[in-house]
Parts: sequence; structure tokens; C-alpha cells
Amino acid sequence: ENEIFMDYRKTLEDARELESLGSSLLRSADSENDVLENLASLWKGKTGREYVIKGRRHVLLLKKKGQKLISESQALKESAERNYRTEQALLSILQR
Repeated sequence: ENEIFMDYRKTLEDARELESLGSSLLRSADSENDVLENLASLWKGKTGREYVIKGRRHVLLLKKKGQKLISESQALKESAERNYRTEQALLSILQR
């Protein structure tokens, strides 16, 4: 039972780390977007527009990756919970 609990706990820790990384990417994307908004108002002309467009693509990529990490972390948590409950039920049956 201790081994099951430790694997469950480690999986939850890993999932929280993924969620934290995803949240960090989302915050970075928001910060970068703020910078790009300021830059767009200051840097006029074709070169400025091109830079801002590339920057916005990067922001979208960061957001997608951040959201994916958060989604994956949730799936990992749910899977760990299901496995833990199943293993606990099996242990209970075996101990009868």
C-alpha cells in the first residue's frame, strides 16, 4: 500500500509541476503581449508591424503550449486518482 501511495503522490507532484509550468507560460505570454502592444504603438512602419506580427505568433504559441500543459496535468491527475482508487479497491478485495 505504501508503494501505491508513493506512486500516487509522485504522480500528483509531477502533475502540479506541469500545471505550474503551463501557468508560467501563460503568464509569460500575457507579459509578452503587453510588451508587443506598447511596441506596436511606438514602432511605426513596416518593420515594426512585421516584428509585432511575429511576436503575436509567438504569444499564441506560448498560450497553446501553456494550455496544453495544464490540460495534460489535469488528465494526469484524473488518471492517477482512478488508478489509486482501483488499486485500493483491489487491495481491499485481496485482504478479505
